[in-house]
Amino acid sequence: MTLEETGRILCKPDVRYSEFERAILFFGLQVETLSPKQPKVASYARLHAAMKILEYIENTHGSSESARLTERLALPEYENILDQMLAREGGWQSIARAWTRRSLANDIDVRWNEARDAARIIDFSYRFAQLIKDDRRQGGVTMGRYFVCKTYKISDGTLRARWREYGKTAVCVYLLREVGLRPALLTSKKFVEQLLKQVADFDRLQRLFATYRDISKVLRFRGYKCDAVVIECLSKIRPKPELRDFSPTELALIKKYPN
Repeated sequence: MTLEETGRILCKPDVRYSEFERAILFFGLQVETLSPKQPKVASYARLHAAMKILEYIENTHGSSESARLTERLALPEYENILDQMLAREGGWQSIARAWTRRSLANDIDVRWNEARDAARIIDFSYRFAQLIKDDRRQGGVTMGRYFVCKTYKISDGTLRARWREYGKTAVCVYLLREVGLRPALLTSKKFVEQLLKQVADFDRLQRLFATYRDISKVLRFRGYKCDAVVIECLSKIRPKPELRDFSPTELALIKKYPN
């Protein structure tokens, strides 16, 4: 499913998709954003989210641990979630191969922290485009990497590695951080409640996708490769991200960068 298709489902209520289906979809998107070169990680994330939701349904309806499968399948939405989990993610074999819940949660946490460096490059380029309009330099990835290395004391080798791993989805990483949509902790007892809260916040989700639409347009002009999205329900939503001004030290760094 493309980013645009996902956005259309998440940005407004749709009777074709339950809140549980939307929750699984969104968690998969969050993890896919953090693992663009390893699609299996997002698949495992959707599997684990679905399993947690099945447990949530069982607990909500007071199902006992000894309940038969036929009894569980009679619970609201249980069969639908189970069918989708098996059909879309590769069946029982994929479940058997999936990482443990804790291993996946730890991997997501590491990726969230590492991907921040790639997001910092996006932050630089977008601020450069919006705040220094009289500068004819492109302000793309190469200049952004120079700026981030100098500003955050990160080695060029480390930042190059981060960009190779996360650059493809760095705009989405940047925006997930900006709007406060960090993936819910998979090992938490409140995982499902936290995830459902995220997908119920239509204003925040609309801001996420509308801002992506606008920022990606600016960055494509700067040499970034990021997909355009057209989501009809967002046509009148024009978010205005708060941009931090460059400090005098940062402006000096920018001035030193070769033309």
